[in-house]
Amino acid sequence: MTESFDGKRVRADIDRLCEFGPRPTGSLALNATREFITERLSSLGLTIVQQRFTFSPNSRPGQVVEGVNIIASFWPEADSRILFGTHYDTRPIADRETTPAARAQPILGANDGGSGVAVLLELARFLTKDKLNAEPLGFDFVFFDAEEYVFDPDEDDLIIGSAHFAASLGSKAENYLRAVVVDIVAREGAVYTPDSFTWELATHEAIGLCEAGKRAGGNFETDVLFQVVDDHLPLLDAGIPTALLIDVNDPRWHTLEDKPEYCSANALHMVGNALLYWMSRNRDSANDQQVR
Repeated sequence: MTESFDGKRVRADIDRLCEFGPRPTGSLALNATREFITERLSSLGLTIVQQRFTFSPNSRPGQVVEGVNIIASFWPEADSRILFGTHYDTRPIADRETTPAARAQPILGANDGGSGVAVLLELARFLTKDKLNAEPLGFDFVFFDAEEYVFDPDEDDLIIGSAHFAASLGSKAENYLRAVVVDIVAREGAVYTPDSFTWELATHEAIGLCEAGKRAGGNFETDVLFQVVDDHLPLLDAGIPTALLIDVNDPRWHTLEDKPEYCSANALHMVGNALLYWMSRNRDSANDQQVR
């Protein structure tokens, strides 16, 4: 690796994403966000596919919502691939606020919905600038929609976009050597540990990500402290070894205080370098073994 990950650039992209406002599935703000992501990645030479799907929230009978996953591929002709995923939608309600009026408002989603997107955009820039010799691997950056189109947490489904993506893969799921899902990573001082699903079903990836995080100077531990429903689950169910990189202790999660000013360029710098180290390790492994 010849250049350090640029946390300030990532932090600026979080600002840009939040300028669109709250970005729940189906909103004009999310449409603008999708155009921003697509234009950025297209300018880097990645192949873009927009995967459309519809669903009906359980708490809103009769409502049909369209979601759009963004799949950006680098070296799409390669059979052996690594997947980086995140969600780019934001929750339409601030369900962790304490008053009914506040809970009814949508969150801005600087960290939850913004940080993962911004990190992946910078990671894609590294690949296309030949900072890493990634051959013989191909890379897919997948931005999932409808990760949290939830109005009633007791009724509505989560991770709808990633479930649709995983179901669409069929036998192509076997092409993915491994994956990592990035979600809520911009808080200064966060501690990252594998969730129990990753630890049970993708132990090698969980350990490798922790080692890469420590090398990057982050607080990465291998203690399993939590279970979380996130976009890694459909990928694991499809047989793709997938690690989840997430800060589950952000006090501003699903509140109106999830704003850019609480996102740290230093934290983003560390997380990005952890992913680069993880990527380099998997590149070297793929050079020794062309297929899983």
